[in-house]
Amino acid sequence: MAWTAPRTWVLGEALTASLLNTHVRDNELSLTQHQHTGAAGDGDDQLSGIDDIIFDDLAAPAAPGASKTRLYSVSGYPHYREGAAGAVKSLYTPTLSDTLANRPAAGHAGLTYHETDTRKVDRDTGAAFETIVDADAAAATPSLRTLGTGATQAAVGTHTHGTVHDAQNDTSATGASSRTVTLLATASILSGASLDLLTTSITLAASGAIEAGVGIYVERSGIAGTLSQLQLYIDGTLAAYVNFDNGSSLLTLKGSKVSASGARTITVTYYNPGTGTVTIYYLGYLFAGVNKV
Repeated sequence: MAWTAPRTWVLGEALTASLLNTHVRDNELSLTQHQHTGAAGDGDDQLSGIDDIIFDDLAAPAAPGASKTRLYSVSGYPHYREGAAGAVKSLYTPTLSDTLANRPAAGHAGLTYHETDTRKVDRDTGAAFETIVDADAAAATPSLRTLGTGATQAAVGTHTHGTVHDAQNDTSATGASSRTVTLLATASILSGASLDLLTTSITLAASGAIEAGVGIYVERSGIAGTLSQLQLYIDGTLAAYVNFDNGSSLLTLKGSKVSASGARTITVTYYNPGTGTVTIYYLGYLFAGVNKV
């Protein structure tokens, strides 16, 4: 039944059935189509032209029913609850910022709080605050980092880290000699054979990269014109080698190898590839360390 604008009656006008039906009966029937029971949330009309609404605090509101939403206030913060079994939710969750001591008591679920003195960001679960963003947390923990050179800080600008050896060992050959050259050790090596000249050991507390180097002076006799080879082994693996063919040589070798924890051996070996026995005289220094940055 359509609504008709109410008639303006005039003095002495005759009331007819048609006028009464149009302006009284039909309009009353039209009003009955818009139901209001008085219960919160009922009705089909829409609010318009409202400047503001003031909500009273409601700590534990009942669910509003299926397909409905209840707006309310908790300690001055707007919240809502939706559906027949909807959970309490914050409609607006501003990030408050102040010192930890001035942080409000928990109870506004979803509210975030920035601690200006600790640089942490907390979230209110409704029962307690939990830290969701930390600053300069312990190493290996996700965190915001301030700039600096501390153990929990992020690098700032151009900087360097010193190389640190957490273990090292060395040795030198100081044997007697049949030659007049002092501090030379002597050895005879058959053709196709090898002989260990210098050995040192190192113990790794954890896995790491062993770096080893040797400086050694070698004289040989007996196989002129044939190449000889000086080899550097780290824990049984050939890490470096150098060939030489002159009668006397000052040689250097360096190599590295990733090794597991435990005792490891570094050895300098002379290899005789010739067809006869060779006599060598040598003096050397062997260094090994575990390198970490």
